[in-house]
Amino acid sequence: MDIAKYIGLFLLKNHFCYIHGLGNLELRKRSATHDGEALRGPSYEVVITQGGSIDDNLANFIATNEFISISKASNALRDFSTVTRAQLQEGKDVIIPNIGTFHEENSKITFITDPNLRYTPHAIPAMRSDRRPDEAGVSTGARPYTPPLPSMQTVTEPAARPQPSAAQELVQQINWMKVIAAVIALVVIVAIAIFAFKFIKNRRSSTSNSSSTTLPIVPPQPSAIAAQQKADSIAAAIAAKNADTLRPYNFVIDDEPTFKKAEKKVALMRSYGHPDAQMTMQDSSMYLVTLTIKCAPSDTLKIMDSLSRFYAYPGVSIYP
Repeated sequence: MDIAKYIGLFLLKNHFCYIHGLGNLELRKRSATHDGEALRGPSYEVVITQGGSIDDNLANFIATNEFISISKASNALRDFSTVTRAQLQEGKDVIIPNIGTFHEENSKITFITDPNLRYTPHAIPAMRSDRRPDEAGVSTGARPYTPPLPSMQTVTEPAARPQPSAAQELVQQINWMKVIAAVIALVVIVAIAIFAFKFIKNRRSSTSNSSSTTLPIVPPQPSAIAAQQKADSIAAAIAAKNADTLRPYNFVIDDEPTFKKAEKKVALMRSYGHPDAQMTMQDSSMYLVTLTIKCAPSDTLKIMDSLSRFYAYPGVSIYP
């Protein structure tokens, strides 16, 4: 970031530039001089003063041109001031491009203007006079000019139609945009109304059709009632037969050498949702853990095989 370049640009733009720690740079105009042979035009020089108002205008200018924050620009400007004072104390000059150089003499900071500095101030806009020729003639005492009357053969040109200004064109464009937006909104509202009307109409027609096509309730015939009663009696007889064939069996799913281990196993089985799990003492050195399952005699082998796989106990048997 070239801080010296921005100092020169800001100085030429505002005629002053405050730099913290260095002072206030001012662009002053020298009057024209005459050396006895030629007349020299006015010139400009840069003067440094220790006073001046403290502001952040230069930091804002740098931040705007570098697209950075004001705090970052202020830090960069502070670093430039610190480095410049250090170089001046070492006897070096700090150059501001196309403007001049900072110089320290007898512990006092001065600024030497570049002899090639050429500064042209901003042009002053000239005020256009709107006085009419007849008013000018009256004010000077001259006779006002009277144009000749047009003859019958003179062709008069129609007056030029005034052109609308930019503001009028913008207002017309905005008005047209409002009209177009209103038309679009009206079309959308009409389309929504038509769609709602058709939807309600179709729904009413479908409701009426469904109500008209409802089949009448036909009471069951006596023959159908008799067939249903027979089927129910057969199903009840099959269920009673199956209930007679089912019987509970105590399947041995584990054996433990101590009472505590067997009791712990029973508690674990009951926590799994088997409230009929119980412990049976086979002898003084063996406790059996059984699980009561109600099944048909023909299904006992399948259940024993399933229990041996599920509980990883190959000695599943029926007790007693």
